[in-house]
Amino acid sequence: MIRPLTPLLMTALLMSCELPPGGTSEASLDASVALSSELEDSGEAEQDQSRVLRSGLLVNPFDWEALPQDTPPFERETPGACSEDAYGPEDLTGVWVYSIDTEFCDWLSVRQPTALPIEPGDTIRARVWHFELTAPLEATAQVAIALGEVVIAMEEKDIPSASAMLTLEAETTSAWPKGSPMTFHVHNHGANSWHLVEVQLNPDDRAPSSSDAPE
Repeated sequence: MIRPLTPLLMTALLMSCELPPGGTSEASLDASVALSSELEDSGEAEQDQSRVLRSGLLVNPFDWEALPQDTPPFERETPGACSEDAYGPEDLTGVWVYSIDTEFCDWLSVRQPTALPIEPGDTIRARVWHFELTAPLEATAQVAIALGEVVIAMEEKDIPSASAMLTLEAETTSAWPKGSPMTFHVHNHGANSWHLVEVQLNPDDRAPSSSDAPE
């Protein structure tokens, strides 16, 4: 790429050409330092501009696969029953989501490879909808997202609780190539339902809220 000559660069180049015979002037040395500094700054600016954030959906609701309950990072000491009919893709008011019915599966981890590479400093945002949460006794539900065996975002929700859209968000500190294993996990008491709406890479700054919930 050919860089345009700025006034500082032009001055430095002209002064460097006006050397006294057999030596260098103090002004020419100052100009050389200025030239070197400007070139370094322009190079750093080009590197910053080359860091273009990639964005898009990281997962597909049809590609999740259930994991054994003793799989890290969400191990369960004593595995419990989990009906295969209790989880899977669902058309929820015209949007395909991944749903979990905790009446028949109160602990579930599902995994799939990421659709995009992830760089340090990227933002990952998951949106999870739940209807009204109930249970015979007060309890706490847990929902989380992991990359490999690293839990990157987790939220706990009191039961009972009104229906709501939860947002799990994290800034990554490591690089993850396309195809890295991403895990979605839910642990819940009572007959409730959870619905993973999406997991986005570098979404816009609009903060989702319960107003985005299915009707």
